[in-house]
Amino acid sequence: MKNKWLTLPIIAAIVAVVSLYTFAHTLPSLTFPLKSINAFAFTDGGSLTIELEDAEGSQFYFGIKGDLNTPREKFPSFYMRTFLGIPLMVTPNIGSLEERELANFAKNLAEANLTADILRKVKNNDLDGLSKNEFKYAVIYSIYSSITERHASN
Repeated sequence: MKNKWLTLPIIAAIVAVVSLYTFAHTLPSLTFPLKSINAFAFTDGGSLTIELEDAEGSQFYFGIKGDLNTPREKFPSFYMRTFLGIPLMVTPNIGSLEERELANFAKNLAEANLTADILRKVKNNDLDGLSKNEFKYAVIYSIYSSITERHASN
């Protein structure tokens, strides 16, 4: 009987953890126009990272973590949101539904912001003459391509 007072706090803690997990594992619904977008292509062996901030100030990061010792088709994808300034990073399993949803998110974002001619160039890996803004969306499309290429080979 003395431990009844613990029941409500324990249930609240469980609900909070489940809610945080669900928040971290849900791709955002971005409010357009985007306030900022930054693309990073690192020389560590193939890492690509996108940093987005939507019109409401929500931040979202996603990409592929590469290194020199791992084959390209094994590079893990990731995405990250922040909650009260705390980064919540998710690394979906390669080939998982969650990773495919991330690929579709990247594809839709890139295709909505590139003209048909520029998209054709990006698909052919011709990045010459792209503006800084077009290059950012080309990196996003490259993330989509990397993820879908390995899904096609599985």
